[in-house]
Amino acid sequence: MEFLILAIDDCEDHCLLMASFLESFGYQCVSALDGSTALQLAQRHQPNLILLDICMPKMDGDEVLRCLKQNPQTAAIPVVAVTAMAIGTRKRFLAAGYDDYLMKPFTSEVLEAILQRHLVVSPAT
Repeated sequence: MEFLILAIDDCEDHCLLMASFLESFGYQCVSALDGSTALQLAQRHQPNLILLDICMPKMDGDEVLRCLKQNPQTAAIPVVAVTAMAIGTRKRFLAAGYDDYLMKPFTSEVLEAILQRHLVVSPAT
């Protein structure tokens, strides 16, 4: 099964880095540089997982998450908070409704471990 990941970050270099890691793991990736584009892509592509930067202008990650969870078409998609905020804790992000938390800067190994935790292939029946 091929998985599609939506990577959202207002820094184009961060999106390119995430896409490079994801593609090296064998995943497909679509990217968005802002929250409104991300919401459109999430609805259109129905990704298997979303990597969502928290600090973005206009629409921050928490607002994007609320919109995703309010939309029945995107509510079940796992969302991983991606942030460089030192004050952010895994507990805070889980309480806010994120499925996991990834601290910047991160290694490809840490990213891959998070992906493997959330992208589970169902056994054939």
